[in-house]
Amino acid sequence: ESDDMSPMSVRSSLELLSAAYSVHPGFGEARIVEASTQCRPTLSNNLPCIRQLAPRVLQINALYRHGFLIAPAMLDAVMELMEKGHSALAREWNLAIETV
Repeated sequence: ESDDMSPMSVRSSLELLSAAYSVHPGFGEARIVEASTQCRPTLSNNLPCIRQLAPRVLQINALYRHGFLIAPAMLDAVMELMEKGHSALAREWNLAIETV
């Protein structure tokens, strides 16, 4: 939520790596190939949104800092939307679906 374009801080990398290790100790043996940071894409309310621009043309925005975590669930909702024209998952998660 800032315009900070600086490299990753020690604090943020420690928080991320500690969280990964607490999820599974196997991460302790992982190798870090690259550590990159920049601004995260978000909308003004920090909530993800699916926008239908045209039939079968979707724009999925604002996954923000949780993008890696919620991308699989977002894909499930999008697939359901494409197959059925609506998504019970999106409704259950209060996920915005807009027609532009």
